[in-house]
Amino acid sequence: MRGRNDGGQSKRPIVLFWAMVVCLCFLFLYFSGSNGHTRSAAIEYGTKFSRSLGWGSDADGDDGLEESIFGTGDANDVKPRSFPVCDDQYSELIPCLDRNMALQTRLKLDLNLMEHYERHCPLPERRFNCLIPPPHGYKVPIKWPKSRDVVWKANIPHTHLAKEKKDQNWMTVAEMHRDEGSGLAPWPARLTTPPPRLADLYVTADTFEKDTEMWQQRVDNYWKLFRPKVKQDSIRNIMDMKANFGSFAAALKEKDVWVMNVVPHDGPRTLKIIYDRGLIGSTHDWCEAFSTYPRTYDLLHAWTVFSDLDKRGCSAEDLLLEMDRILRPTGFIIVRDKAPVIVFIKKYLNALHWEAVTVVDAEPSPESENEMILVIRKKLWLPEGGST
Repeated sequence: MRGRNDGGQSKRPIVLFWAMVVCLCFLFLYFSGSNGHTRSAAIEYGTKFSRSLGWGSDADGDDGLEESIFGTGDANDVKPRSFPVCDDQYSELIPCLDRNMALQTRLKLDLNLMEHYERHCPLPERRFNCLIPPPHGYKVPIKWPKSRDVVWKANIPHTHLAKEKKDQNWMTVAEMHRDEGSGLAPWPARLTTPPPRLADLYVTADTFEKDTEMWQQRVDNYWKLFRPKVKQDSIRNIMDMKANFGSFAAALKEKDVWVMNVVPHDGPRTLKIIYDRGLIGSTHDWCEAFSTYPRTYDLLHAWTVFSDLDKRGCSAEDLLLEMDRILRPTGFIIVRDKAPVIVFIKKYLNALHWEAVTVVDAEPSPESENEMILVIRKKLWLPEGGST
């Protein structure tokens, strides 16, 4: 009896081996059939899934499995869709600070630690793929510096603030809201002097000075492109979506503007250089929404932001919607990027209620090879329809 049992156990690995061989044969026949469509689909899904987890391929893209989200720049590469308008209740939506979303997804947040005030971004399938509407009766904001003291009531319909702050003489209720504001004394020398902490990034003073000079030339060129459309007081709040050393903001030292410098979270850690120049800024991942109210900025500057997004496999459509959310009606966008990116964005202008002001080749230089400049203006449109 013991001999028979030992024999059965010795045969078991052989049976398992042949069972595995048969399974592998079936799998090979399944994936190699019908012109390889199933196999290709599986590879494509696997590649996209791995990129979503941050695995992906090498930086040169030698595997050839994932094409650019912008195609080749051909007119037929991209077929944009129209965007619906979000419900009125979302006119002040900040997607990653949406407490309703946190409740709906049943996030386990510690209220004692104030975790409900932290960023909690929605998953892609729960994002609002729609245009954030302005409040009913919204008007083009009053220009600076008058807007320091007076704003349209319809643009910030929160009269309870006036009641809570009445003893501080901070705000009064009328057709306009009035508050006490204050002006950013610029420090010109600090803006252009190489900070000591450049050494932390192995950046020389010469590189810093050349960067400062290059962006001064670029900004001067931008304002020449703006001149037909922009009045002297049209632009106050500006965001540089990829600030690097902050030289774009430094080049605006003669303008009466305020600049938020954004440093990509996965790029060089240059935020300390921006601080050393007397500027403000933050780090951010443009695969997510920025933590600011809708209609905050008069001008967005996007230098190769979309190309960087392409390398990470994030949604360019989501970024366009986010830029529309944080841009004021009649505000401007400067996109400085490769030609396929410019072609891609131009196809979405009508869907976003944007218009192209101008598109030109970037000034020739080693730093801006094959780049183009697209200047966009956001139209004023209201939830009841129409745009101006």
